[in-house]
Amino acid sequence: MENKGEHLLEKYFANALSPAERIELQQLLNQDPALRKEYDFQQTLAGAIRPGSLRDGLQDTALRAAAEASKPAIRRNIFLMSLAVAASVVALVAAVWFFALPKDPVGNALATNLTHYPNRMDFRSLGGPEVGQETVPDDVRRAFELYDDSTNYHRSAEALGAVVQRYPERLAYRFYYGCALLRDKQYTLAIYHLQPVAGAPENTYQPAALYHLGLAYAGAGQYPQARATLQEFLQAPNTLQKYRQPAENMLKALPGK
Repeated sequence: MENKGEHLLEKYFANALSPAERIELQQLLNQDPALRKEYDFQQTLAGAIRPGSLRDGLQDTALRAAAEASKPAIRRNIFLMSLAVAASVVALVAAVWFFALPKDPVGNALATNLTHYPNRMDFRSLGGPEVGQETVPDDVRRAFELYDDSTNYHRSAEALGAVVQRYPERLAYRFYYGCALLRDKQYTLAIYHLQPVAGAPENTYQPAALYHLGLAYAGAGQYPQARATLQEFLQAPNTLQKYRQPAENMLKALPGK
């Protein structure tokens, strides 16, 4: 189990996770069987703690006898202490139960169904131009190197943004910029750059742009637009099969009808 996963799991059971960290933990749980096993064990352990068991322990014969033999003030202190401990246990169990429930179905669906879209440009090998290909400018190549790395979407979004500014007519560059923005959770800006790609039916990236535009709308809280766009994606001919189920999953997570 990775240190990052252990840290997030510890914060989860301490009721200290931020919304972004909850999403990150869910992703790690989906990817790491060992972390999932530890999570399940901790959940089982928390579920085994019940106020009733604590009450039964406090009703042990020896403790009752000691309380009966004590002065009223001492008996009262024991009673108050037992109530405080029982309340703490109830709070712990309630907190575990509370955070185990899905509080943000749209956010959870985004984290589950948004994956890295591979670089399908002719120069995706990042080598020199092949026969008949145009020479790839250095700034474009560096931007796609960052995109292919897929570990820092903020840096790749910045680099691709500069490329799109320099080559505004290249829909392919704009599409990958939109994907990077989407992964960086810059949903409004992702919508702005994915819209022209999704609206140009003659370009190669139009179906994928429709799907990612639907996710961007969902992330921005524009649920009617997200629903309409994802439905358009599913109804379009030659729909990318690998994104059909994720699109349906997102539609189910959207509020309303």
